[in-house]
Amino acid sequence: MNTQAMIRHRQWLNSRLSLFSCGLVICVSSLLSTTAHATDSVATAMAESGLDTLQVCLIGSENVQLTVELALNADTRARGLMERKSLPTNAGMLFVYPNDGLRAFWMYKTLIPLDIAYIDKEGVINEILTMEPCRSIFPGRCRNYPATQVFRMALEVNAGHFEEWQVAAGDQVYQQDCKTPLRALLAHD
Repeated sequence: MNTQAMIRHRQWLNSRLSLFSCGLVICVSSLLSTTAHATDSVATAMAESGLDTLQVCLIGSENVQLTVELALNADTRARGLMERKSLPTNAGMLFVYPNDGLRAFWMYKTLIPLDIAYIDKEGVINEILTMEPCRSIFPGRCRNYPATQVFRMALEVNAGHFEEWQVAAGDQVYQQDCKTPLRALLAHD
């Protein structure tokens, strides 16, 4: 897809999703966590973005608690982690979409290597990819990282962390309690 087509597509999605995004924020407001529960370094990094955060749990070799920033609308999903110089160890960004879809991510203006987990509406990880920063000033020269299955959410963390935590495709993403699947985020469905 060329750059102009991507821009038109994002504008169309933004116009269609703006009302939904407001509803989703209300639905998840009871699940939102403040950065007071996070470590100081995570709290500082998260506060700078101005986005709401949520505590999630991954179960791999051990339970891993993450503070994730929520990208709930077209604008925050398009911006993602662009221009960040670092990401704390137990931090990430959770991209939430209003419906299942087959999408691709890219690393335009993203300075740090990331892993991305494509997650279905039940909170199950479909697949994990490692994404390298794109150093080009031309968006069209940046590689796409497409999902091979439809997904509802995507979780980005520092590259290599899913492997380090022994988290893989088929694993479940949970809320902070490490018992309730993340699908409860999608209670509006």
